[in-house]
Amino acid sequence: MAIASAGTLKLREISDLPAPRGLPLIGNAHQLTPSRAHLILERWAQELGTPYRFQIGSRPVTVWDDTELCHSIMRERPNGYRRYSPIEENLDEMGSNGVFSVEGAAWEPQRKLVMQALSVAHIKAFYPT
Repeated sequence: MAIASAGTLKLREISDLPAPRGLPLIGNAHQLTPSRAHLILERWAQELGTPYRFQIGSRPVTVWDDTELCHSIMRERPNGYRRYSPIEENLDEMGSNGVFSVEGAAWEPQRKLVMQALSVAHIKAFYPT
């Protein structure tokens, strides 16, 4: 899979991206504790720049900090991009599929509802709380 870095036309493979050192078989999974994962990902972004990649087992995960690129990807969902498919399958099996896991036609009405709930006006109304 080729990716284009923001601001350049040079295409790179995911394997070309910088990555923190990991271990065979588990990759970087041992370095990501759930309560500190966001801090670890931020530190790696500072050290490696973005985009960068890390491994969970044999699965590569890419990390980006380009807001415009993220907005573009979100606008092109679900047709141009989709989530990691096992998320939907697993949550559906548990009976808790929702806006963070469903794809396709089931996702669109949920997205509209969540986007309204997360609008600036709603967030400002809850900010003092």
